[in-house]
Amino acid sequence: MRYMRRFFLGLLVALVLVSGLLAWALSNPNRFKPELIALIEDQTGLKIRISGELAWRLWPPVQLLAADVSADWNDPDHAPLLHVAELRLDADLLPLLSANPKLKIDGIVIDGLQAKLVQTGDVANWTPPGYADVPPPVPIPPPGSATTPTNWEIGGIALTNSVIDYTVDGDHTRVEIDALRLSGLAPGQAIPLSVRAHISAPPGAPEASAAATLDVELDATLRTDAAFTRWDITDGTLTLADALFTFSLAASELSTVPDVRGRLELLKQPIPALLRVLEIEHDGAVGFGFDFDATLDPQDERVRLSNLSVDVYASQATGSLTYTFGSPQGSLPSVEFALDIDSIVLESEPAATVALGGPGLLGLVAAAAVTPPATQAPDPEPLLPLEALRGIDWRGTLTIAKLVYNGAHFPDTRIETTNRAGLIEAALSMPSFFGGTATSNITIDARRDEPLWRVTPVLSKVDSEPLMTWLDQKLYWAALLLANGEFEMRGNTERELVNSITGRSRFDGGQGTIDITQLKRAVQVIAQLAGGSERIDAWPERLNYQRLTGDWTVDGQKHTLDIALDNMALSMNGTYDPFADVMDMYIDLTIRDEPELNTFQINSMLMGLAIPLRCKGPSTGPTCRADEAGVKNLIADALTGQAGSEATQRLDEVIEEQVPEEYQDAARELLKGFGILLKQTEQQQQQQQQ
Repeated sequence: MRYMRRFFLGLLVALVLVSGLLAWALSNPNRFKPELIALIEDQTGLKIRISGELAWRLWPPVQLLAADVSADWNDPDHAPLLHVAELRLDADLLPLLSANPKLKIDGIVIDGLQAKLVQTGDVANWTPPGYADVPPPVPIPPPGSATTPTNWEIGGIALTNSVIDYTVDGDHTRVEIDALRLSGLAPGQAIPLSVRAHISAPPGAPEASAAATLDVELDATLRTDAAFTRWDITDGTLTLADALFTFSLAASELSTVPDVRGRLELLKQPIPALLRVLEIEHDGAVGFGFDFDATLDPQDERVRLSNLSVDVYASQATGSLTYTFGSPQGSLPSVEFALDIDSIVLESEPAATVALGGPGLLGLVAAAAVTPPATQAPDPEPLLPLEALRGIDWRGTLTIAKLVYNGAHFPDTRIETTNRAGLIEAALSMPSFFGGTATSNITIDARRDEPLWRVTPVLSKVDSEPLMTWLDQKLYWAALLLANGEFEMRGNTERELVNSITGRSRFDGGQGTIDITQLKRAVQVIAQLAGGSERIDAWPERLNYQRLTGDWTVDGQKHTLDIALDNMALSMNGTYDPFADVMDMYIDLTIRDEPELNTFQINSMLMGLAIPLRCKGPSTGPTCRADEAGVKNLIADALTGQAGSEATQRLDEVIEEQVPEEYQDAARELLKGFGILLKQTEQQQQQQQQ
């Protein structure tokens, strides 16, 4: 019993001594500040300042609390990179005393983090000393710092009530983190990740608005190795505003040449809130899938995407893409790509086609407008983002195995394109275009404040009957078409382009069928004045012609067309406004005596004369009739002998056939007087109108 009392007495003394030592050690945790600061600086390379007091929280659990902590690569006292209101560390010290020392942290809680990340040009405040380039905006230990422990375990990390302000060349973004939690961190183990945050422009920024705020929810499972050189992310779900994404990611060799493989998928769903934030107008559901292998080469400053696969709108694109970062010496970022798309299906209003469209021959004028007739005012918004185009180069090819546009199929369509600081060139090739081929070379000089556009289309052996049916026009035109031209436009809105277009196109319609109803009706009126319209009445409304060639010149809304349709020649001159779909065209129609193409028959009095017509109204159904002023001038010129050799000869033939010889001179003088009177009357009417 005596020995037992001695044992308990000794144990009590030992406990008192240990308690005293612990009380002394825990009574003033601030004595550990230098060691703690040295440990953090050694592991991260950051300079640390703990302005507040260190304190122990003994139960539950045992925690070391640090208040008012600042960190920066240089001076943590002046506009630090990071500032934490309170840091709580739950550590288990016993494993460090075992035979196999192991750092075990039960938990880290960071409350009130404020991070200010600023990049101006090639200088970023998060860049550690020793890095020549700007790394991602996360603190990275500088070269030569202590290596990461090879054996570690962290029970959990929690980040709450934190704000990250991210500024790149004056563009601000704020990330407000309500909660970020990681639990069970250990090499090779599944680590649950959960994030709830808001991304927006900071208060006071010009672009700040409620509509520009994104609510973010992220959940995933992580795995990493002891040195953090390999990461696997699985079972990832990401919610941005009202859009739900799923994703997976595998990254390796992060310390040398990172290699990343992954998939991002947007399940098909309506996402109006996200689209509003992105300033995109779209109705209906959106969905896509994106698979890639990526290699990040810091030496070449390139990111290479290989085995690229994108699924969107029931189409799949495969290929490769390389992005090269710009250098401080002034070279621009650049993109090289080669993509193959299995199919693209587009449904929209049919676009006007150069030198085609409209009812009958008059549709040639409407087609000159580049854009289809509009039911509303043109969009005043810029068509091209000029600054963005001037800030990047690209070169690549896009091959579409099956392009379906408004029900028409165009297989093996190919686009080759380059951009050099805003000078864009593109070559479009459609080897199967309504029985023929279509190509177009496009150049856009976006280096100017007023971009310059040049378009050179070429159509070869196109079957115009299905083409016109596809364009949903009233024109009935069945022929093999050859067309080419060159056009120039200036501006960056629809109206600027249409109003500034200049150019010329030549076309050859070969042999085929065309609707001439409007022209026939207008010529009938004039023929009746010249002695009868029997021959014109015999013209068909749909003509099987042997020749259709023409020249089209455009200058803004002014159009000139010279057309040869068998033995008919038409000279058309006037205006067409595609936005209002209104034309006003003056037409001189001439029937020539060509025995090999003697399709059109007309009264001998009108043969070889330029018959004046005028067509006004919408391109889908203009009103064409004899031009009253033109007819009066034609008759007056004929009567006064000023109409040219053809008219004078026809008039003399009629006088010689139907007037006795002794009265022929008197008849000529009388008709001349009528002609002079007609001219004077017409001049007076014009003056009154003015």
